[in-house]
Amino acid sequence: MSTLAFIDTINRKRLAGQTAFLLQFNTNDRYFDAEKDDTPLPLRLAISAKFPNHDVGYYSQSTGMMPITRPNDDRKSVFTANSTEAPVDAVTRGIRALRENEKRILIIDFTQFLIPNGTSDMLHPDTSKMIENMVRISVDDEIRKKDSFVIGISYTREIHELVKQNWCIIDLPLPDSADRTAYYKLLLGKNGFAPSEDDVSEFEYTSLSKGARLRDIESVMRQAYGEARKVTPEDLNAVRETTLKALVGDLLVVRKPSGLTFDDIAGMESIKGYIKSVASAVKAGKYGLAPAGILIVGPPGTGKSYVMDAIAQEFGYHILEWRNMKSMWLGKSESNIDAALQAITANSPVLVGIDEADQILTGRQENSSTDGGTSGYMFGRLLSFMGDGQFKGKIVWVLTSNRPDLIDPALADRIGACVPLLRPGRTAIPEIMRSLAKQLDIPIEIDDNELIELANSLPQQVSVRKLKDLLGMSALRATGDIVHADDLHSALSDVLFNEDQLKIDYWTALACRMATYASLLPWRNGQNIIEENIPDCLKGIVDTKTGSINSSELDRNIRELSRTVGM
Repeated sequence: MSTLAFIDTINRKRLAGQTAFLLQFNTNDRYFDAEKDDTPLPLRLAISAKFPNHDVGYYSQSTGMMPITRPNDDRKSVFTANSTEAPVDAVTRGIRALRENEKRILIIDFTQFLIPNGTSDMLHPDTSKMIENMVRISVDDEIRKKDSFVIGISYTREIHELVKQNWCIIDLPLPDSADRTAYYKLLLGKNGFAPSEDDVSEFEYTSLSKGARLRDIESVMRQAYGEARKVTPEDLNAVRETTLKALVGDLLVVRKPSGLTFDDIAGMESIKGYIKSVASAVKAGKYGLAPAGILIVGPPGTGKSYVMDAIAQEFGYHILEWRNMKSMWLGKSESNIDAALQAITANSPVLVGIDEADQILTGRQENSSTDGGTSGYMFGRLLSFMGDGQFKGKIVWVLTSNRPDLIDPALADRIGACVPLLRPGRTAIPEIMRSLAKQLDIPIEIDDNELIELANSLPQQVSVRKLKDLLGMSALRATGDIVHADDLHSALSDVLFNEDQLKIDYWTALACRMATYASLLPWRNGQNIIEENIPDCLKGIVDTKTGSINSSELDRNIRELSRTVGM
């Protein structure tokens, strides 16, 4: 897809009588048609070049009205330069030029400052006049008959609702792989741009630069040239971060991978088997077999974030971390989510991680009476996007929550796979301790019997985080660089296990109730039942021979725990 594909959209809509267009999202980039070997240009100049028979005027508050001149074009423009006019006067003059002259285009830059979103009682009178002008343009027959039109360029989505309802909104996408590769090759033919390292193939370059603007690729090639070196994979990863920051701020961030794989995580055999089978299907191109996402639920301290990293490694996807999209400003939250979803699409295939989803993603009823329905709109928009079949297996959502009781049922249903991640049984603790020691780079000399003895002295359902803290304290108490059994026991004598066990039991029972498949329950390992992995709060509810849950008893248990803990 050419970065100038939006020109075709404008021309089609003009045939239908549209006279006003608003360009948004990736509006501060380079634009060219790789197939026609165009020269990359800023947006306003690219538009002018694609309409050579039109007289093009340009307005922004910093420059005032001015004509856009072309090489070897001596025609006199009706858009005379004037940098002192008030914005409403300049735009009114430009609109008059469209009505009175054939084949004229008025480009209005930084439109978000001229017609911002807001209620009528908050707007300056001149802004109200500007909005009125903009709405009338969209149905102006005189402008249409003259084959003239107006193009607004916005760098945010905070445009007044009346304008959005009447103008043709066009989201300019981030460049696709063909555009990025063509631009890279184009720059290599010029002086002042460094190539990628020799071991970075064209395919790897295309993959690493996914989701990047052309201008950011250009910038990193210039910088590397100035530093007399080649462009590295780390440079290209940083380019993606630069683009995300420019387009969506801190709403999405590139999450630095921990490097953990499932081979580094002890236990969790039921989860590992499921994830590996889904990842294998996706790698084979069977995207339809993948769930929209994976919701990992369970009490705190079970390693949910580590599992998210391991899932990304299994799929071979990088992680975009979703942050809180809400804003106090009118219309900002809605535009946030739209921009974020567009950025996610440009970065696919990708894993989108949302930690503490119960806090970040509020349901349709949450705050509905206090935020004018914004929460409901955002939640509904997200559910719709998650349910879009074209993204299955290409955009993998991984949500984690310590509070499964706060997860909206509609979200749990749409996500596709709900995985309970519980605290480990005692028999798994020795393997977990060795795995944690490797992750933390803490050398230990403790035999299995000593680790089993340690595990038996711990309370049931100790968190992985607490085991990590225990190992860290042991390293601090060790007389040398190596941790021994005495160091572990010394640290254990100082650790307080002061959690509310009833709350842990409540969250544990809820997590198991939400499991999508029986095979994902932690006491199952294929056809085998690991009785030791059945939590105490579910003893008598889970059949130790078949592993099946007595659903009515589990629901009764959950209701009783809910009343007891006040949730």
